[in-house]
Amino acid sequence: MTNELIFLKDQQQFIIDFTSCGIWGLHSKNTFEDNAVAMAVVNDRKGIIAGVIFHNYNPDAGTIEFSCYAAEKKWLSRKILNQILHYPFDELGLRIVFANFSEKQKHIKHMAERLGATTHILPDLWGVDEAKIVAILKAEDWKKSEIYVK
Repeated sequence: MTNELIFLKDQQQFIIDFTSCGIWGLHSKNTFEDNAVAMAVVNDRKGIIAGVIFHNYNPDAGTIEFSCYAAEKKWLSRKILNQILHYPFDELGLRIVFANFSEKQKHIKHMAERLGATTHILPDLWGVDEAKIVAILKAEDWKKSEIYVK
């Protein structure tokens, strides 16, 4: 069973809904803006196992935000990660990809730092007594990371 990253142009809303429900819950009013771009990680036994959303695109600043949700723990491989980050850095030519997440998600902070991202802690912005972490990954730092593959 191998996982594969796919871009389904005609299924963007489905992938966005899958990811939104996973991040915020079924009844949340949070959503992604209309120009968000969605990708899915699928496998041959379970179908979609993860959703990847690029949003808050600012071409003038050269930045985009990255959000994801995975229904399976082992969804992300080095190959898939390189394919995901190829989109903002190589196809769009952006200089920064950033992500926001709860301080409780220590594994995400660790992974972001392994990719070369700098992390910034913003107290109380995720919730009461819960910090938001903003991870900022610059293109040049990504290309120096141990995970990047040309």
